[in-house]
Amino acid sequence: MSKKYFCIFLFAILFCAKNSAQRDSVVQDVAPELEELIESFTLETQNENEFDFNALSDELRELAKRKINLNKAGYDELDFGILNPLQIQNLQNHIQKNGDLVSIYELQSIDGFDLATIKSVLPFVQISSTVILKENLNLRQLSRYGESELLMRWTRILNQQFGYIRPENGYLGDPNQYFVRYRWQSKNKVRFGVTAEKDRGEEFFKGSNKNGFDFYSGHLFLKNIHPNIESIALGDFNASFGQGLILQSGFNRSKGAQVLNIKNTRRQLRHYSSVNEFAFFRGVGVQVKVKNLNWTAFASRKKIDGNIVVQNSPVDSGDSLDFVSSFLAAGFHRTASEIEDEKSVTHQTIGTSLGYRLQNFRLNGNFVYDEFSSFLIPRKTLANQFRFQGNESHNASLDYSYYYKNFHLFGEGAIDKNNSIAVSNGLLVGLGKYMNASFLFRKFDRDFISIHGQPFAEIRSTSNEMGLYSGLSFRPFKSLQIDGYYDFWQHPWLRTNADAPSQGQEWLLKINLISYKKGEFYFQARSETKSLNFAIDENQFKSLNAQSRTYYRVHFGRKITKVLEWRNRIEFSNINDGESKGFMAFQDIIWKPATLPLVFKSRLAFYKTDDNASKIYAFENDVLNSFSVPAYFGEGSRFYIYLRYSVLGNLSIEGRFSNTFRDTDEGIGSGNEAIFGKNRSDIKFQIKWDF
Repeated sequence: MSKKYFCIFLFAILFCAKNSAQRDSVVQDVAPELEELIESFTLETQNENEFDFNALSDELRELAKRKINLNKAGYDELDFGILNPLQIQNLQNHIQKNGDLVSIYELQSIDGFDLATIKSVLPFVQISSTVILKENLNLRQLSRYGESELLMRWTRILNQQFGYIRPENGYLGDPNQYFVRYRWQSKNKVRFGVTAEKDRGEEFFKGSNKNGFDFYSGHLFLKNIHPNIESIALGDFNASFGQGLILQSGFNRSKGAQVLNIKNTRRQLRHYSSVNEFAFFRGVGVQVKVKNLNWTAFASRKKIDGNIVVQNSPVDSGDSLDFVSSFLAAGFHRTASEIEDEKSVTHQTIGTSLGYRLQNFRLNGNFVYDEFSSFLIPRKTLANQFRFQGNESHNASLDYSYYYKNFHLFGEGAIDKNNSIAVSNGLLVGLGKYMNASFLFRKFDRDFISIHGQPFAEIRSTSNEMGLYSGLSFRPFKSLQIDGYYDFWQHPWLRTNADAPSQGQEWLLKINLISYKKGEFYFQARSETKSLNFAIDENQFKSLNAQSRTYYRVHFGRKITKVLEWRNRIEFSNINDGESKGFMAFQDIIWKPATLPLVFKSRLAFYKTDDNASKIYAFENDVLNSFSVPAYFGEGSRFYIYLRYSVLGNLSIEGRFSNTFRDTDEGIGSGNEAIFGKNRSDIKFQIKWDF
């Protein structure tokens, strides 16, 4: 291509990009509250792969396009993941008392709406006094307003890992990871989507995956297509009842600096477009509303991974008995042993909920039944004595919520097939213009069984725990926010890492100075103490010992100009009063030019920890619908560069390169993931096309 034509081509691209800069309005950055939520969840679970962010990211991007009218929205519409129940209640009370909001800046006069909250919700809301009537459109009319999105992503670790050269039980596929998703939606009423993924190390169009990708998912989701039908789900979907004691698929809240967000507010039926191969349902679901009654029902049948154990029959017949020692949620099928366990168990689930709603009161009765094609017999240990065994389970529960002035009560009580009980009750209360408090008490019997339970608790299951959580949010000035919580719990029975009844406590304090125009500064301290096994001699005899983890963080972010932002963080970890210590510091640069649909983000981090126990997690910016929360441990440095460029407002190209350097001769990682060197480099490339 000659220089002349190249210059013309380059000018055309820049001209189109300049004219589309303002039209590239889709919010692709993660709100600070959600960054902190993901960090807290990862710290609690010690696993960044468990958080399912795709569904939440999709919902927020859709809201950014259509924007909620604060003056006309109901409670369910305002409950989109950023506002807590007290803020929603205060907003609706303010409008009822004073009339419609005139300006978005009026939010500053409402209790609970600090500058950070207002900044987070601005991309998703608008102020209007116009009532938008619901359109009753047929399928032909809906097709005229359809919007499509095609998302394609490629990821790879550039360094050679042991699993690709290991002669036995190594990875059978190549190191490339592929993700493809097509989605079509119209008027927020009809949504259709297909998702496909191949993980690193899995075969592609050969071997165990002759049909291409390792995982396929599809859904058709209809919403408000009839005055009495709230939603219909076909294919893959998520479902949640109450406070998650018997049913919660997808992500749920965990302890963090958002101390008032302790209530599970997820809608009962939601579309599914993620790649978690375990935590979703496959079948049909419907949600019907008739006056004050609300009825939800769903049925699911899918194949899941299970560790099959073959055992000879005790009778001299030559037969064998097969059972499952555990269900496998990772979804990896890279080695011969992982492929052997793939889709070895059929899992069927039926669920229903019948609810009654008034303006300030809701009551729901819920029921869930599960059946597996193979018996589950976990490994024989004292800690496993009361865990689920067999091939079927069922639960029933009642959940409620009630508003009265500045009080918000909510909770759920559940029972399993063995008549064991689990309860969770919470209270949110406004203590004046500048202070709000939250309380949550939970008690789960040691032998309570819930296949899909995922409540707000210390452990991510609904058994063997009793605890009391209390949080306080104080805003003495518009630019100062102080949040903190204290949680105490007991485990009446043994756990995997505690060979006796145990207990623990956790607290957090965050002091946040906010300047809407210039940035923010906050200090955060977080500490957890719990009883865990401790080897007392060379024979590995164990006793319980209180082990503590404390983290201190200083974070400073400032807008240098309208298009340039600078963020800094220093964090320290302290394990068992100095037994192990850690340090991490990073600096971020974010550049978003006003005249070009270009986003540039970069981070440089240095870290040093004594061992894995004192590791530190930090959220990293990534491509759309993806995130990274790496664990910084050992000694070294890490950096990443991210670039997003949009063309004509409907085509965006994203790329990310990251590198971790660890000053050690032991390599990075272990097992098949091991890298024999001091560096690990990751590259990611993604294209999103809206048409």
